[in-house]
Amino acid sequence: MIGEGEFVAAVEGMRGVVQVTRLSSAVVREAVSIEESIRVVSGGLRMDNAGVHACASREMVFAVVCDSDFPRPDTITMELVDDDGVVIGHDVPRSMRDALRDRQDLVWLSEDFVMFPDRVGMRDARLVMHASHLDVGLGQDPWVFYPSISSAEMLNRRLGIDAEGLSTMLMGIDGLSPASVPVADVVEVPSGRGGHGEPSPEYALYRGDLVGEPLEVAELPLADEDFHALVMV
Repeated sequence: MIGEGEFVAAVEGMRGVVQVTRLSSAVVREAVSIEESIRVVSGGLRMDNAGVHACASREMVFAVVCDSDFPRPDTITMELVDDDGVVIGHDVPRSMRDALRDRQDLVWLSEDFVMFPDRVGMRDARLVMHASHLDVGLGQDPWVFYPSISSAEMLNRRLGIDAEGLSTMLMGIDGLSPASVPVADVVEVPSGRGGHGEPSPEYALYRGDLVGEPLEVAELPLADEDFHALVMV
């Protein structure tokens, strides 16, 4: 069985990782509560932060602070799903771009988001945020989830970290042998270094990029220049 210390050391050794801190159950519940309270985003589009539960339901949950060198997820982490469960759009990780580039059954709404017009029906839709697996090289891949700005700010306050220019994500994993060090709700650490590459205005969170880029498609001439209208009756 892999020990907690060995696991944390492996994550801390990854490119772009600034800090890894195990969270108490109370802090995890607070993060989940914040994510569950976020029901809509700009334009009135519904939000479903499903991925937070994939992390929060694990035996151990960590906050991982990282900079722009940390690799972005290589799987789909955001989907536009209608109420019948049909995926009518999703973000596009770099590994999928070449395969999708020449397809005629989709529309590129931004550099990182595609939509399938032939799947749009007379149903409402919601934006579903997913967790993804992270390969840490130990044979046990944790779930990671980029929370909302509100959750990240709460975590940064708990960690005592100045996270300007950094991203803070949740990471959950089962099956580790626990360390004997108690889990603290607040950890004082030095201010983090800056520069997240493609920052959103607040804390340069990758989540801000995930949500912000597709919602900017309202500026495109689709469905009377209203992206929400494209997926709403």
